[in-house]
Amino acid sequence: MFRFISLLAVCLLTASVGSITLADDIASLRQNCVACHGGITDGKKVIKGDFNIVPLLKDGIQQRHTTDWVSVVEQLRDEAMPPSDSKYRLTDVERESITNAVFTKLNRDTIEERLLTPFEISNTTSLVFGYDREIYDPFGNLYFLENVDSAYPTIDSPSLMSAAYLQEVESGLDLAIDHAVANGFQRVARVNTKKYKGINRFELRFLMTGTTEQFTGLTYLAYLEKVKLPIDTQRIKDTADPEERNRLKAINARANQEHMARIKATRNLDEVDLRMRGSRRLTAKEYRTNLPVGRYRLTFTASALNRDLVTRLAAAAAENEKKKGKGKKSALDTFRELHGAKAGLAVRHGGINRGPRGGAAAHSIPGKVIHYFEIEDDVRKEYTCEFELNIPTQIEMGFANGPISSRLNRLNLGGVSGKEGDPDKYGLPCIRIHSKIILERLGALAENYSPYQITEEDAPQSVLLKVKELADELSLPKGEIDFDSILGRLDSSFTPEQQYTQALKWVAMSPAQLYVRYDPSDSVASSRFLSYALLKRHPTKSFTASYQGFRGSRLSAADFAEAIVKAPGFDDFLRQFSTYWLENRTVLDETRFNHLDLNLPYGEETKNYLKLLFVMNRPVGELVDSDYRALTAPMASFYGMSAEGLARHAPKVVKTPGQGGLLHQANFFVARSDGVDPRPFSRAAWIAKNVFGQQLSEPPGDIDADEFVSTAEKLSFEERVRLHAQNTACASCHQKIDPIAFAVNDYDTIGRMTGTANVTAKRELESRLAQASATMARSFTRNLIAFSLGRDTNMYDMKTIETILDKTARNDYRAKDILAEVLVAYFKS
Repeated sequence: MFRFISLLAVCLLTASVGSITLADDIASLRQNCVACHGGITDGKKVIKGDFNIVPLLKDGIQQRHTTDWVSVVEQLRDEAMPPSDSKYRLTDVERESITNAVFTKLNRDTIEERLLTPFEISNTTSLVFGYDREIYDPFGNLYFLENVDSAYPTIDSPSLMSAAYLQEVESGLDLAIDHAVANGFQRVARVNTKKYKGINRFELRFLMTGTTEQFTGLTYLAYLEKVKLPIDTQRIKDTADPEERNRLKAINARANQEHMARIKATRNLDEVDLRMRGSRRLTAKEYRTNLPVGRYRLTFTASALNRDLVTRLAAAAAENEKKKGKGKKSALDTFRELHGAKAGLAVRHGGINRGPRGGAAAHSIPGKVIHYFEIEDDVRKEYTCEFELNIPTQIEMGFANGPISSRLNRLNLGGVSGKEGDPDKYGLPCIRIHSKIILERLGALAENYSPYQITEEDAPQSVLLKVKELADELSLPKGEIDFDSILGRLDSSFTPEQQYTQALKWVAMSPAQLYVRYDPSDSVASSRFLSYALLKRHPTKSFTASYQGFRGSRLSAADFAEAIVKAPGFDDFLRQFSTYWLENRTVLDETRFNHLDLNLPYGEETKNYLKLLFVMNRPVGELVDSDYRALTAPMASFYGMSAEGLARHAPKVVKTPGQGGLLHQANFFVARSDGVDPRPFSRAAWIAKNVFGQQLSEPPGDIDADEFVSTAEKLSFEERVRLHAQNTACASCHQKIDPIAFAVNDYDTIGRMTGTANVTAKRELESRLAQASATMARSFTRNLIAFSLGRDTNMYDMKTIETILDKTARNDYRAKDILAEVLVAYFKS
């Protein structure tokens, strides 16, 4: 977020900087900084740490240099400038004089207008028009237009001010309104045709992924036992007489034909075993259709088989680990989610079908879980669930925590392997479906899935009222939407329906909607800004009422913060905030990690943990170091813990002494990697900056890493680092990050323990973490403010942060307390 001044070598030599006129209060910076940050030495300009201070000194203390002046003041406050090993010093009087001068001129508390981010636009549109963004998102292209150099896209992001951005906004609104308002979703609900009108009961079956019914095998999710051939194939091969061989082949061929005839006759509704992990489409009897919007009940009978084999596999894996040593890949990896957890059957959205041959339509997102069943072992039991569809879609059913592309008979189980005569001796853990799968449509949704949906009863005047209702729901300022002008500019050749949808679109993409501003004198505009800041959506009536109560001192800051934390949109805020803070743009290499590892909910664990800190109002120091986790069953299995008693999607607090906090979460290690290899120095740099408040410079551009890489086989990581740190250009930063890197180096790219832990380094880090509550709270507060306001923190924010820390210190800097103080400092008046 900030560009920091070099800590490596702030040369304090006097050097000419041209005709620079400095005020007395910052004149000392010239003698202390210029030589290494913009000065001329031996005829060559020197700019260390990627920071040139000359423009700051030449222009004086100017608003356009605020970000750089923030860095200067932070360095002065932490006494990192000049560095401690320098023979020059700044006196306390000089530090105070510079700091006061900068604060006097740059202490601005304004919150600037900003443009809505792609997520905020998409989220609000889906909520207003009543469709599920996790199933259908027509704004996907907007995300590609974000400025990748900006951690949080704001009004200052050039790409978000472009014609291309507005064009994508309009395109997304056209699709959203057409589908949710103009009944476009009904046009893709093809099962609701004249042929099937009035039918509310469907027999579902698994879709064959082959192009004909003759394709069997692993492509079926509904596993069909291959016909047991009457004649052993080896006997046929050993038969020398051609006529006899053909006679035997014919017997087997007839058996195959009878098997396929049974498949066609039963329409694949026999008992089926779900053996492959992942989901495939369940469809109506006339398959490749979308189910219409409405309420449904799903009923079937099932049991889980062979899960005890996973226990045997775990025992075999433990035995292998003793022989091969820790860190070796275990065969249990494929089955780990079934170890200590019941077999799980997930019913998911399958995406909007686009045509007779299947496949998800554009902007359709398959995979969201409708319901999750835990299937009892060896007990035939009826299972049922009720759910709603507010978008026409297919549904899928899959063995959610079962094995992936692997079979137990291919794995070593105490010396018994698939190489023996009977390769199917050990069956795979599976879920057996014993009955037909019945889906009943219970009726329409309780309300229209979009209040703006066109109906036959709508008169022209009621349609106009709906357009005005949209402006009211979005809390748009009165008078900024000229309805008469909008209606007057509509093409007269448009049908009434087209005119109505165009009017809705123009309101939804008006400047009054796409821009948010904080205005102390305008509670409506301020309510919009705060709702988008902390809930990533337009304000509801209850939120606006709570905010006005807070502004009028009828509602305390603590109660208002409590209401925000409990609001559904706060999860969206935390999910994006954690990504922003960790600077997490990492995509794991699909060739280096297995299916389980690639699809683990890494980011959700961090979001759930942050939510826990706010809900329970825990000290923010526990963000990086605690004795508990917020775990779901998949993440518990990944960490090698028992998943018993844990749900697959709802997190639960689990006591984990010495293994809690962000620094023990896989998401942290993924974020600080390059998607392929771990980056221990990247981990250490983040911790140094965000936990201990240490400012690090950019590494020198002329570092030679060849020796560090070439000695990997001969020297340990610690030995190579100490050798590298002897370089004087690197020594200063390495003093700060090396001890941390040694403590977190024994984890791979996704946070699995590898090799031998450096116990001494870990103890030292734990000791430092226990004393870092103030610096951790400062970083947390600064990032919370920056992300909420949509801009880098400035001088006013620095002073405000210290005030907030003073107020919350007595109660150990608790998360919800800090949020309440941020609300008071920025949004009370």
